[in-house]
Amino acid sequence: MKTRPACVLCVDDDEFILQLLERVLQNACYEVLMASDGEAACACVTKHQPDLVLLDLYLPGIDGFETCRRIMNVDPKYAPTVIFLSSDGAPEVIAEGLHLGAADFLRKPVMPAELLLRVGNHIRIRDQDVLLRRYSEQLEGIVAERTKALIHADRLASLGTLAAGTAHELNNPTAVIRGNIGTLRLYWKSVTRILERYVESEEDQRVGVVLEEMPKLLDGMTRATARIADIVSGLLRFGARRQADKKPIDVARLITESLELTHNRLKYGATVTQDISAAATIMGNATELSQVFVNLLTNAADAISEQATATIRITTWITNGKLAIALDDNGPGIPKELETRITQPFFTTKPIGKGTGLGLPICIGIIEDHGGTLQFSNRASGGFRARIELPLYEDHENIGVDPDDKPTRKAASSTEPGAAALEPAAAG
Repeated sequence: MKTRPACVLCVDDDEFILQLLERVLQNACYEVLMASDGEAACACVTKHQPDLVLLDLYLPGIDGFETCRRIMNVDPKYAPTVIFLSSDGAPEVIAEGLHLGAADFLRKPVMPAELLLRVGNHIRIRDQDVLLRRYSEQLEGIVAERTKALIHADRLASLGTLAAGTAHELNNPTAVIRGNIGTLRLYWKSVTRILERYVESEEDQRVGVVLEEMPKLLDGMTRATARIADIVSGLLRFGARRQADKKPIDVARLITESLELTHNRLKYGATVTQDISAAATIMGNATELSQVFVNLLTNAADAISEQATATIRITTWITNGKLAIALDDNGPGIPKELETRITQPFFTTKPIGKGTGLGLPICIGIIEDHGGTLQFSNRASGGFRARIELPLYEDHENIGVDPDDKPTRKAASSTEPGAAALEPAAAG
C-alpha cells in the first residue's frame, strides 16, 4: 500500500484554475504539482511520475491530445492516469481523448465534490491495478520457480531410473571380471614357479619382465574393478527409492558415532570441535543419516587437507521447530562459478578417480526424504558450510544460535589433532 499521499499533476494555462485545483486537492491531502503547458507537463511527468494528471485540452504549444500521447510514452513501465478537464464536451472530442488512453473526461466548470470523487475513484483503481500487477509478477515468479523445480525433479527421477538400470547392467560383467582376476591370481602363483625355473635356465629377459610386471597389472585391474564397483554402488544408491524404517534418533549420539566412523580419516588431517547446544531427537533412519554425516565430514577433510591448521566445527541449534546442524570448515570454499554445480549428479571437484560426483546428490536425497533440507554455501568469514535442517520428533523451545550470528568464542577442541571432541558443549 502507499506510504505517501497520492500525487496529482494539474495542467492548465489558466492561473486561476490551477490555484483553485491546488487548493481543493491539497485540502483533500493530495500532493499537488502544477504545469501551465504541455512541454512542462511532460517534463514533470518524467521527473516526478505523478499518480494522476488533470489535463486541460487547449494549451499553448502542444495541445492536450499531443501531451497525453507523449505522457503515455514516457516510460513503458509507467503510465499515469489521465483525466481530461475541458469546457469542450463534444462527443468526438471525448472519444478522441479516451482513445488516447485517458481514463475520464470532466467538463468545466466542475464542482469540487465531483472532482474529488472522480480523482479518488481513479486513484483507488490505479492502486488496485498496481497491486494486482505486483501480485501477478510474484505469482509468475512462483510459477516459474515451481515449474523449474518440477522439471528438475522429473529429470532427477529419470536420471535415477537410468542410473539404477545402468548399475544393474554393469554389476554382472564387473563381477565376472573381478572373479576372473581372482582366478588369474591363483593360477599365476603356479605359473610364476614354472617361469622362474625357466628364467634360471634361459637368458630370455622378456620372461623376467613378465614376472615383474604381471603382479602390478593384476593390482591395477583389481583397483579398477573396485572403482567400478564404487561407481555402481553410488548409482544404485542414487537411483534407489528410499523407504527405510525411521525411528527416534538422538542427534548428539548420531554425530558422535559418525565422528567415530571417520576418526581414522580425520585424526591426522583436521581438528574437530563441537557445540551441541541442545539434546534433540528426530525421526529418521540412523544408517542413512550417518552416511550423510560421514560423507560431509570426509568431503570437508579433503577440502582442508592442505591447510596449515585444518579445522571442522559442528554446531547444532533449534530454531522455529527445526533442528539446524552446521558443518563449517576453514578451507578455501567453493569458487563462485561452481556454487550451482556442486550438487549436480556426477559433478566433482576431486581429481579423476577420487570421486564419483554422486555423494552430495545422495546426501540431499536422504535429507529430503527425512523432510529436511541440505544447503551449501561459502561463509562470509571464510571457509565452507554444509547446513542441515531436520524436523524435530518432539517440540522444543529455541535453543542455541547459529555461530555466524553470535560473537566468536573459543570452541571446545579435541585433546589431540584431528580427534573429535565428543562431549557436548554447554548451551549457547
